[in-house]
Amino acid sequence: MFGFASATLSLDAKPLAEKAEVLFFAPFSGANPVRKASPVVFTLRASYLEELEKMLAFWTGLGFKQIVVVHCDDEVGKQNLAAVVDYLAKQGKQPKAFSLQRNAKVDTTQINELLKLKPDVLINTVLSGPAAEISRQLATQGRTVPMSSLSFVGAQQYISAAGKSGAGVSIAQVVPNPTSTSPVVRECAKALQDAGITVPMNGTHLEACIGAKVLTEAIRRTKKPGNPEGLINAMRNLGTYDTGGFVVSYGPTKQHGSKFVDLAMVTRDGRLRN
Repeated sequence: MFGFASATLSLDAKPLAEKAEVLFFAPFSGANPVRKASPVVFTLRASYLEELEKMLAFWTGLGFKQIVVVHCDDEVGKQNLAAVVDYLAKQGKQPKAFSLQRNAKVDTTQINELLKLKPDVLINTVLSGPAAEISRQLATQGRTVPMSSLSFVGAQQYISAAGKSGAGVSIAQVVPNPTSTSPVVRECAKALQDAGITVPMNGTHLEACIGAKVLTEAIRRTKKPGNPEGLINAMRNLGTYDTGGFVVSYGPTKQHGSKFVDLAMVTRDGRLRN
């Protein structure tokens, strides 16, 4: 079972994979519940905690004090908030929280409530739709509040939704910039092109492609092709594997392949710059 698209979908599917003893690989989520110890779960990307630590180290290093976490009012959203609380507590700081219902529209009243918290910086852990709406409404009011988003926002999705109001927002990246010249980026871009995809490759495409490369390598090393137990054992013994400038590492007690996190900024012309 490969590439489930969110924590919500993954948490529903994970017990089925465990019951069937089938590999559950590379869910598109860094949420802690998805990463809990399981004999069949192997992740590719860094965790949301690692993304949040990167963001917070950047902003607190610049002297920003009032951190406001925009999160969904559900299990994963509350865990993201808790990760920020724990990190800042070590510095004697306490963030403020602004919760949204998942898939609910953000209106002017909510933006006004958000601004009452007097944020120095916003840490966004919601999807591209509400994140973009926050950016647009802040721009409409002439307010500039620095913002960083988890990778799950989907950089290209956010940029397309936010338009010019997205300029200056930083977004965590758990794979290389899809415009870089590393071998795996070139290989995946060519694979998309060969498959007839005409839109430029984005981070989501690249993460899926890298995951497919790792999974294919594990299948290649399986001693009993087509055997679920053999594939899990191959993943468990994969060791360090360079996909072409992006390195993952797995072992008998290491089921999370990467800790890579970078911060990229949205430019005025709608591009991501590291």
